[in-house]
Amino acid sequence: MLNRVLLHQVAVVVHLKVLAVNKKEMNGKTSNIMKRLSLFILTLIYFVGCNYSNVEDNYALESEGKEFYASFAENDQTRTFADEQLRLLWTKGDLLSIFTSTLNEKYKFDGETGDNSGTFTKVNTGQFGSGNSLPNNYGIYPYSSSNKISNDGIITLSLPSKQYYAEKSFGVGANTMVAVTADSKDYFLPLKAVGGFLKLRLYSSQNVSVKKIRFSGNNGEKIAGLSTVYASYSQDPEIEVSAEGTSTITLDCGNGIALGSTSSDVIDFWLVVPPTVFTGGFTISVVDTNDMVFKMSTSKQREITRNTILAMPALDVIPTEKDTFVDEEGTSDEQPNNEIWYTSVNDRYVIPEVSSSAFGANIVSYSYVDGKGVIKFDDDVIAIGDNAFNGTPLKTISLPQSVTYIGEEAFGDCEDLETINFPEGLTSIGYDAFYDCVKLTEINLPESLTYIGNYAFCECEALDNVVLPKGLKQLNSGVFSGCESLKTITLPEGLLSIGDGAFYGCSFTDIKIPDSVISIGGSVFGNCDGLTDLVKINGVNYISEGMYSGCDGLTSITIPDNITNIDEEAFYNCENLKEVVLPNGLTKISDRMFESSGIESINIPASVTTIGSHAFGNCINPNFEVIVIPNSVTTIGEGAFSGCKYLCDVTLSNSITEIADYLFEGSGIEDIDIPESVTTIGRGAFAGSDLFSITIPDNVTSFRLSTSEEWDDEEEKYVEISYATTFRNCENLYEVTLGNGIKEIPNRLFQYMNNLKTVNLGESITVIGDKAFEQCNRLESITIPNSVTTIGNEAFVYCPIIELVIPDKVTTIGRRAFADSGIVKLTLGSSVATIGDSAFTNYYLTEVYSKSVTPPVLGSYVFNSDYYEEPSLRLYVPSAAKTAYETSEWAQYFIISEYAF
Repeated sequence: MLNRVLLHQVAVVVHLKVLAVNKKEMNGKTSNIMKRLSLFILTLIYFVGCNYSNVEDNYALESEGKEFYASFAENDQTRTFADEQLRLLWTKGDLLSIFTSTLNEKYKFDGETGDNSGTFTKVNTGQFGSGNSLPNNYGIYPYSSSNKISNDGIITLSLPSKQYYAEKSFGVGANTMVAVTADSKDYFLPLKAVGGFLKLRLYSSQNVSVKKIRFSGNNGEKIAGLSTVYASYSQDPEIEVSAEGTSTITLDCGNGIALGSTSSDVIDFWLVVPPTVFTGGFTISVVDTNDMVFKMSTSKQREITRNTILAMPALDVIPTEKDTFVDEEGTSDEQPNNEIWYTSVNDRYVIPEVSSSAFGANIVSYSYVDGKGVIKFDDDVIAIGDNAFNGTPLKTISLPQSVTYIGEEAFGDCEDLETINFPEGLTSIGYDAFYDCVKLTEINLPESLTYIGNYAFCECEALDNVVLPKGLKQLNSGVFSGCESLKTITLPEGLLSIGDGAFYGCSFTDIKIPDSVISIGGSVFGNCDGLTDLVKINGVNYISEGMYSGCDGLTSITIPDNITNIDEEAFYNCENLKEVVLPNGLTKISDRMFESSGIESINIPASVTTIGSHAFGNCINPNFEVIVIPNSVTTIGEGAFSGCKYLCDVTLSNSITEIADYLFEGSGIEDIDIPESVTTIGRGAFAGSDLFSITIPDNVTSFRLSTSEEWDDEEEKYVEISYATTFRNCENLYEVTLGNGIKEIPNRLFQYMNNLKTVNLGESITVIGDKAFEQCNRLESITIPNSVTTIGNEAFVYCPIIELVIPDKVTTIGRRAFADSGIVKLTLGSSVATIGDSAFTNYYLTEVYSKSVTPPVLGSYVFNSDYYEEPSLRLYVPSAAKTAYETSEWAQYFIISEYAF
């Protein structure tokens, strides 16, 4: 005997909060207030025994409907379902159709699964229906765009002919419910089930997995499809299934549900069936995963009544025949709008790790059968949201025609995705949507598409041909960057702009840019090695930043005269670009414009006034030896010729005022004429170059200095120091002449110049800085100008100077200034007042002449000596000063004699 259990009424309660307003504003403003109402839903749903009361009787309603109650429960899919205590429960994402007029408005639960209360918010504003006013408010679960209501409150909906398995429950959307309020000002929606419930209890002694279950009346009763519902306040709904309806309900069990082996280990399968008297009984067909069928049929009259459970006894499923049944809905190659079809590399179903909001509909089942995956939804799929399938093992995918939007990173990192079927109504593809889909070979973009986000197909390495739709006006940054196999692309007439790096790294040899394009981004053709000439772009008069950077196919180019501006790095790293003809009228060679290119020679037009930083940096073609800078050039940027190791002959413009920082660093320049217009030489201007000799003219007044913090042994702390790097590591520098404009030789200006032999110092120099000539290993002689007053610490340390005269104006000689030198004979000027520690410590010094009448103050160990031995060096001093020297610290170093200066 079949068991009957009565299912309690289901009540969903809607709470509208009325905002407080001033009484003076109330008259005539009811409609404005209503627009500001906020809808809240709380539901108490549960199963009870046969004797039950209408849930409406449990509430004393106030006239304006202040608050009502609801319940939600945990489940891994969004659906209305029954738990182990036979309570009907809700989860996040459940959707309702609510009719306050004949407009079908969609509401979605915003709470979390398992919450006991929460809010429903409106998803759309009601596109479906005329909008005629109704005397009552109506609710329908589940939401469907096909739900309708007439002006007199008659509901039209479709009962599902296919339902989906849910553990210990019925599937989402299967349990159709309707509600009617007392009047239009009542917001309490007591949802009532339209159908009844059939529970099948199955096991198998033969190891069976259930693929689907069919239920049908033996007299062909219509139990699904187009239906009419008559509902009114406080009354049970009545339903009529149209004669056009179907007579079979199929429960889809996805990849298969394994049955227990004994009657004590049954699996429950639920079907929702409209109230029906099956006069000739009904038939249940269980299809296993091998397409074998077990049938159970009864010829006795059976009835399913509204809101009750008809529970079958446990059945042992033993399939005996091959399934030959064709579902009434038929089979079709046309993809329904509530399904996504796909294949995966591991022949397993793919589960998106995003919420249902990513698709605009709730997922009801997954299946992967006979090499085809299907994700089913309770409504039309309108979007593939952000990250929907990111990183999943998809191989192919077909999207339903209802999809209009593909979100950010929706298919990003799907490294095995080979093909995708785009819907004809698609309008937008988001940022990084197909990033790194390295096996995607073809995309057939629909004409409806008007937007493609940044980097949408970036790194799609196998993509070889693209035709862009006519409605596209803007191609965003990096859309096809890294598509190294992309050989041809067709751009639409009407395209206005192309973003940065749109085709970076593509392999096409030519591309036609429509005349409509008026803006083109940086690096747009960067690393496109197939290009052998510039792309013709009639709508723009510039070459953008990095536009052809890394294009190794470019060997010789003539830039047309209509180009008035060439941005930074335009031809950066074009290693094979040897010959360039610049346009007449060009005023600037921009920063890094030809850096690391293969330039052999270039004629700079007389219209150019500026050469940017590193403009020709690291151009290492052996034939790039000579360049002439026209006098129109007033500015040359930092490092403009740095690293040009074969560039040995440069003619500078006589309009520049400085040699910029690092201008010839690491270049092959051997000598250079510095124009009279130059007043400053920058940091590292000739550092590491092949410079052999240089004359600094009188117009140069300064060297630009660098600064750093270094440890000072004297002060035992880090101190900031300034120093020159102008000639650092110029290993070939042999001869230097400094003009009279230089007042001070900066710290370290000629430090470590191992081949520096001849130095001619101007007569205006007053200071020789710290370590200025440190370790100039070939500097055997130097004439210190009479203008010098100070010689810095370690200024000539390790220099092999043999004979040295310190001029009369020098007052200070720094510590170790001439230490470890080759000085044999030393003459000290008459004004020397202090000599620093170890200033003249060496093993060659034999005689010193000091012209100062007052013995200079000595630091420690100024000369080689031993305090415990007799002095051996000879010191010659003025006659009047002999006694003063003999009684001073000088006596520890010298045998002192008189000398007539």
